Amino acid sequence: MWFTVASRSDPDERVVRTLYAFRGLPAAVAAAIALAVAPSSASAAPYEVWSCRDAAGSPISAGAWSVAYDFTDASTTESTDSCASGGGYRAALAPGVARGVSGIDLRFAAPRGTTITDFELWRSVRIAGDGSSFQANVDEVVGGNAANPASACFASSADPTCGTDPTSPLSAANRWTKETPGPLDLIKIVSRCGQSCPASSPVAVESTLYRSRVVLDDPTAPAAAVTGGTLAAGAPVSGQASLSLAARDRESGVASVTLAVDGGAPTTIDSGNSLNACHLPYVDPQPCPADTERLFLVDTSTLTPGAHQVAGTAVDAAGNTTPWGPVDVVVAEPPVAEEPPAADPPAAIPPSAAVPPAVVPPAAVSGGAPDNGAPAVLRPRVDLRIEPGKAGVGPRIVGTVRTPAGRAIAGARLRVVRTPLGTAPNAKTTTDTVTTDAHGRFVAPRRSGAHRVRATFAPWDGAPVTRSVERDVRTTLRLSAESRQARRTTGQTYTLRGRVRGAGQATPRTPVQIEAIVRGRWRVVGTTRLSSTGRWTWRYRFRSVTRPTRFAFRATVLSAPAWPWSTRHSGRVHVHVDPR
Repeated sequence: MWFTVASRSDPDERVVRTLYAFRGLPAAVAAAIALAVAPSSASAAPYEVWSCRDAAGSPISAGAWSVAYDFTDASTTESTDSCASGGGYRAALAPGVARGVSGIDLRFAAPRGTTITDFELWRSVRIAGDGSSFQANVDEVVGGNAANPASACFASSADPTCGTDPTSPLSAANRWTKETPGPLDLIKIVSRCGQSCPASSPVAVESTLYRSRVVLDDPTAPAAAVTGGTLAAGAPVSGQASLSLAARDRESGVASVTLAVDGGAPTTIDSGNSLNACHLPYVDPQPCPADTERLFLVDTSTLTPGAHQVAGTAVDAAGNTTPWGPVDVVVAEPPVAEEPPAADPPAAIPPSAAVPPAVVPPAAVSGGAPDNGAPAVLRPRVDLRIEPGKAGVGPRIVGTVRTPAGRAIAGARLRVVRTPLGTAPNAKTTTDTVTTDAHGRFVAPRRSGAHRVRATFAPWDGAPVTRSVERDVRTTLRLSAESRQARRTTGQTYTLRGRVRGAGQATPRTPVQIEAIVRGRWRVVGTTRLSSTGRWTWRYRFRSVTRPTRFAFRATVLSAPAWPWSTRHSGRVHVHVDPR
């Protein structure tokens, strides 16, 4: 898909990039980073960005280049993107265009704070050769102005391909390298038709980028700050303890963070995963996240009681490193066990069988980079909304998962746990796994009954839950009563049946009262119980009816601890009884 990226000289783009660096983190976390100690000084560190093919010529996915139009009618373009399959970025103009200047620019923009120091481009150019003013060139840009056309060609009938061979896209003749000394902000590949494009040609002009290598310098190290966790709380810790670390790098992005206990071997959490481009070979000008928050877990039971220190680093994609810490930690003394009763002394152990002293294992440090959804965050915002269904049908549970700044998270997996309300025997907790769509939205399966619904989110497989939301949900019940016997005679049995729909696991053995109107009031005349399917049956024999009488019955289920609904009544059922 083609998209437009403004040049680095655009002041609005500077504002957007600055805000975006904080957009994925809560305000408190962003403030902690902003107030952190200034990052370590760093000399310019280079990193390479490849497109379409890597150094070995193998196809790679790419997103480094964008397309921009210098005219408004995009229907006159025939641009295609097959870079990820090794084909290339093709910027082409359709025939028959009549404009003063109509063109397409492929642009590689350096992230704010970085500069382009070198590049190699493999491309081919094809222009319809009928004498019109067609142009294809590579521009090196500083501050929004073309410093030097690194290569330019103008078509003529005698030179239809402008000196390149599109059948050999990786040949030396098709490779263009940096010519202007000094750093650049932007490089562009331009295809342009100056007057009119011939209607007879399949395309008027096309320029295809088959492979590129762009070298950028990042002179700034990342910033890092501890933002929470029991290790940073100042109180003695025991068992599994945590430390939350936030890092920011607005240039090449944060590639990894580390944590070490007492200067030991560090544990590293990389930012790269299947959802981003933060892994070699880099295919994006800013390959790693501009800001990130990671959670480290430390098993303090493997540490001796007393004072310890934790510290680490934050590293950007260019290799610039910033240390953080140290953070002082006190491991609590283990609880004193009660002395067991005295026992007979054990038999003497021969010296040769003596047991060597136990080896204390090193501190166990674990952690992970959030990879649950895109963009992946440590603590998202999870919302649940209950949409009641019609009577007897479970409500619709709809949720959204967003970053703290409100951006939708796609592909996030959550567990939806339903715990039955009430005290119904043998009621079971059920669990569903749901996944958000492209808009960060998920829908849990409908289930009848009364439940406490809890949606939980963990930032990676095996990680502790960092977000959970609970709601009490009740299906709108439907209690029915009916009989096929509209007329009975004294001595005959009358059968009344019905069903409760929507109670789910709460139905088995639930009492049902049968009421009749007696002297103008509803009075209980019998009881029965619900089956496991919510059905009920009641039978009654009329004995002392002396004159034709019309009776009215209804079923009632009362509110009770095992029945977490208010009292429910069925509709009236009438029967005409004649004396014998």
